[in-house]
Formats: sequence, C-alpha cells, structure tokens
Amino acid sequence: MTQSRESATSEGAVGALHSVRVIDLAREPIAWAGKLLADMGADVILAEPLGGEASRK
Repeated sequence: MTQSRESATSEGAVGALHSVRVIDLAREPIAWAGKLLADMGADVILAEPLGGEASRK
C-alpha cells in the first residue's frame, strides 16, 4: 500500500531537518535561506536588530 503525497505532507508530517535548530542571522538578499530550512522541517529562530528588520518598516 502506498501513501499519497497529500497525506504525506499534511500537518504532523516530519521534514528532513525536523531535529535541526537554526539561528537565522541573514539579511537581504539571502533571507530566503531561513524559510527554505523551515520548509524542510528545521526550527528556525530569526535574530533581528533591536529596531526590527528594515524590510518590514
């Protein structure tokens, strides 16, 4: 019996990096790297300057 792709990626599924914790210190233009790692299951902690990220102002 095979599992469909939809059920394999549903909530509760574990990504390839599920046991990895990452501190994201990146700024533009490589800020997408943290999102990519999070999409693969990593626990990503975003570190921002005290005034907040400039891209959200």
